[in-house]
Amino acid sequence: MTECETLMQPTHGKEILYLSRDQVIACDLSLADIEGAVHNAFLRHSEGQAWSHRKVTIKASGNAVFRGKGGVLSSPNFGAFKWFGYFPNNADRGLRDFSPMVLLNDGSDGLPVAMMDGTWLSEVRTAAITLVAARPMARANSSRIAFVACGAQARRHLETFVRAFPLKEVVAYSRRRTTAEAFAVLAREMGLRAEVTESPEAAVKGADIVISSVPHGAAGGGFLQGDWVSPGTFVAAVDLGFGWRRKSLGGFDRT
Repeated sequence: MTECETLMQPTHGKEILYLSRDQVIACDLSLADIEGAVHNAFLRHSEGQAWSHRKVTIKASGNAVFRGKGGVLSSPNFGAFKWFGYFPNNADRGLRDFSPMVLLNDGSDGLPVAMMDGTWLSEVRTAAITLVAARPMARANSSRIAFVACGAQARRHLETFVRAFPLKEVVAYSRRRTTAEAFAVLAREMGLRAEVTESPEAAVKGADIVISSVPHGAAGGGFLQGDWVSPGTFVAAVDLGFGWRRKSLGGFDRT
């Protein structure tokens, strides 16, 4: 029995399992597992067998907020809710800007099953959502990928996409050049050519795939221009468009 299987043995209705980040990672989910689960969730939703609710946002002091999002899936039959505080100034303290937790409930009787650290889950789930969209929409021979913002989401997307597409070249842009440089080192360790640029336009132009993950609340958001994007490029605005000039997004083909 694996460590993960040993952990997943609570007494239903009497105990609630707690999984730390390390224990979640110890479950050793593969990219195929994660992509398959996300793809299944979208399929169930299209069939009316998965439900979600608009994100809950509660203002906190300064520019901080607390947010929650949840959903229910019929197969497998579970409900889940993710709760986190988003504190953009945490970077100045050497802390993560958000540290989500996930509460999992049994969908047949509503009883809580587990409370899990959601940091790794959020990273891989978001990258898997992007990959599920990219499979039919990005060019299968995509070789050049650009990242605007090079934090945790960028790293997870690179690790995901390098396994799914024949990538050869990475272009990195970030507000802090040191962050982009560290990201480029990671890309080179994966056997890719990596370039750091101080021009977001230079990063986006000519790329086959563009991943933007500019943190919400970051100074100077909305600096990317849609017409920089080359025809046929797949763009994933992981930042929900925060890094883009909104009026320029109307030129994107969203079909």
